[in-house]
Amino acid sequence: MTNPVYQRDRDDLRAAYEAAAVGDCYPFPFLRQEVESMSIRRLQEGPRKRFAEHALGFMSRWGLTGLTTWDLPDPERLLLPNPYPTNYGVPDTLHGVHIYVPVHYPLQKNDPLLEDIRRAQERAAVRNALPPEFAGIRHHGQLATIFLIVYVGQVLKSRFPDALPRGFVKWMESCQSRFSGTSLERVGALHKEIKNLGRKKYDPDDVYPLTEW
Repeated sequence: MTNPVYQRDRDDLRAAYEAAAVGDCYPFPFLRQEVESMSIRRLQEGPRKRFAEHALGFMSRWGLTGLTTWDLPDPERLLLPNPYPTNYGVPDTLHGVHIYVPVHYPLQKNDPLLEDIRRAQERAAVRNALPPEFAGIRHHGQLATIFLIVYVGQVLKSRFPDALPRGFVKWMESCQSRFSGTSLERVGALHKEIKNLGRKKYDPDDVYPLTEW
């Protein structure tokens, strides 16, 4: 959410959304499944088709199932079972690594497959013009909670453009805890993780070159 490349891509998508005037067919929450269900291959050339292709490319690059609001993305989760339509172009459009594991295959903690998957995740990140550090990030299961915590913090801070009042951080964390259903202790721990992620700086013009979707 705070990555400058992501913000640039999101703002480009938002401008395209407003320019194409497609709010009637793509209302919020803006879901990937709904865009795909429009079967963009059957749409005639025009603003709606161009926007659908743009939106699918954006969500594929950043691993999202949709946008709750422009400021609150919804991250992908494990696709078991796969929630996408059967005509979904999995090899070409998804953000992740696709693995077929036979029922009889015994997965072990030290299985070489795990290292193969990690390397494949890094290659997939680079293919989507993302830093390899995006592969296998810590607290992956908490991404939606982290996004919500960041979003609530941004909303509350925007109400005090000049200066934050005394006791703001404690009040903000209380609100983040209540809205996310997470304990105050957990909110504090996630704040540390968010700060660590924020220490890595990315120049929007220096990130890996964007490849075709």
